[in-house]
Amino acid sequence: MMRMLAKIGFNQSYTYFTWKSTKWELTEYVEELANSDMRHYYRPNFFVNTPDILTEELQVGGPPKFASRLVLAATLSPSYGVYSGFENFERVPVRPGSEEYDHSEKYELRAASSTAPLLTLISRINAIRRDNVALRHLDNVRFLETENDALIAYAKAHARQYDPLRRDLGSRNAQEGVVVVPTASACGPPSP
Repeated sequence: MMRMLAKIGFNQSYTYFTWKSTKWELTEYVEELANSDMRHYYRPNFFVNTPDILTEELQVGGPPKFASRLVLAATLSPSYGVYSGFENFERVPVRPGSEEYDHSEKYELRAASSTAPLLTLISRINAIRRDNVALRHLDNVRFLETENDALIAYAKAHARQYDPLRRDLGSRNAQEGVVVVPTASACGPPSP
């Protein structure tokens, strides 16, 4: 259904990013979006959450998981979204086992907070995105070896701009890994 909607002209395509949390899932999904025929018509929007989707990983991961998901969404996809409450680390489900928020914005009107803990990071990421053309594309991502499946690393290049990125996938324990970062000339867009 999502592919069909994208083909007929919906220019912001919903994605399954919200539920992709392991290195394997993220790598496989992003490579499909970036390298399959979908790249010609599908315009993915990586939402970190929605009023209906409060993943278990956000419910139990705490502030580090919120920051990690935000950075992944904003640096992997040309378009990303954050729904109300995310910036305040809201993570209480309507009932155990549910992905729906308790006090969802679907059912009540709330004033936006100008002092939410994640607003500084969101502002900084948006500034970085404005300054780095490579982050506004998807078909230029290259996943890099980390020697640790709890870490994900990728690079994005556009013309002469080169941005290697590494993220901890949210383990509650400190993680260590080696990232093999190619030279800027070796990190051009992947071959079709």
